[in-house]
Amino acid sequence: MPRTQIIWGEAETDFLVDERKRRNYEYHYVFRRSKAEFWESVSRKIQRNFSSDFTARQCEGKFRNLIKEYRVSK
Repeated sequence: MPRTQIIWGEAETDFLVDERKRRNYEYHYVFRRSKAEFWESVSRKIQRNFSSDFTARQCEGKFRNLIKEYRVSK
């Protein structure tokens, strides 16, 4: 089954980064083992703010790819 490309707008991407940065303590210390709840809450906020349908998994994947790209370009 071919993968569908997901298009992230600049506003959604900025929101994702800001949300993850703002909630850094929560990410590391509240959701120690399973980050699934954290990413679920992030995806719900993005859905509410942008009327999008990004899933928790897509949010986490996008954030990981942004980190990877940053490290490569550094």
